[in-house]
Amino acid sequence: THGTICASIIKEYAPASEIVSICLKPRRNVVTVEQLITAIDFLDKLNVELINISVGIVCSDLLPELNSIIKNFSDKNRIIVAAGNNYGFRSYPSFFQSVIGVAQLNDHLTNSCGFVIHSSSITGINYLANGIHKLKQRSGEYFITPNASSFATPYITSYVYNLLHTKSVRGVSAVHNALNEALEQEIHTTGNGI
Repeated sequence: THGTICASIIKEYAPASEIVSICLKPRRNVVTVEQLITAIDFLDKLNVELINISVGIVCSDLLPELNSIIKNFSDKNRIIVAAGNNYGFRSYPSFFQSVIGVAQLNDHLTNSCGFVIHSSSITGINYLANGIHKLKQRSGEYFITPNASSFATPYITSYVYNLLHTKSVRGVSAVHNALNEALEQEIHTTGNGI
């Protein structure tokens, strides 16, 4: 399933991470804002420090309520990493300022960080990452994910997890700074930003 693939990507790059998986049952293949609000509230009560959201909502009357619960979560120095729309439309929660917005990179990435900065005031996307991952299945065979924001997001989530546990970074602004510093270091070390 989609969630299992996302969890597998996180475990691939952040093997020490502990995952609380919440299955959102889409209605007519669409996740609702109410479902996201309930899930974030539940994870907040569990004191989860980092949330990967690999879905996005294009429009809803309840976006202010979603933004409010996300801001409350973020104000506790907790982090939400959310997928942008695969086609470049503005989607939520990735557009919100207190969220790290991620989309798939459509070019070949050659830096060792695995992502690039992409500051867009239109989509809210902060970073582009490769959505293609080669994951080993229990059968021993490999599964290659399609290049999608949903699969780029767990890569950034795993990177953020590693930052939280190696550099004691706290809060969205500090995570942005640490991600940007990692890219700066990559450029100075290799001369390669992409």
